[in-house]
Amino acid sequence: MKGRISLLLPIGLLVFSCCLGATLLDPFGMPRKPGVPNCGPEMRHKFPSTTIRSEEEFVLFLQTHESDLADVFGHWVRLDNFRDVSPGAEFPEIQQSPVAWDQVLEAVTIRRAWGRAIYSLDYQPMQCPGQSFRLKMTRHGHVSVYGCCGV
Repeated sequence: MKGRISLLLPIGLLVFSCCLGATLLDPFGMPRKPGVPNCGPEMRHKFPSTTIRSEEEFVLFLQTHESDLADVFGHWVRLDNFRDVSPGAEFPEIQQSPVAWDQVLEAVTIRRAWGRAIYSLDYQPMQCPGQSFRLKMTRHGHVSVYGCCGV
């Protein structure tokens, strides 16, 4: 029995350190979220030569890279709940309305994972009423999009 325990301890430490190492190396401090019915999977992309140092720079990136975000993540990055439209507006009107970037800036949150700042924005695409998505971005241009759409 003693020989078995002494063998299991190093194996357990190796497995734990591999998992912890992978988490430490992940830009968001945790593995991707898997897909479940009507949600995900979490989509990720690295925008090269991108550095974000503040909430303002994060919002400026969103503002100036709308088409790049759409190319990578499709129609899931739509800040429709930050558009100034009348209640009951149809899709074309919403799509043509400008985003209220000052409201986007107010909604940005920052959290830290392993000492790294992660800028985060919760938003609601029009095609998913009552449901929200979260776009996260690290200082070095790693972007994550995850959300649910449907019942």
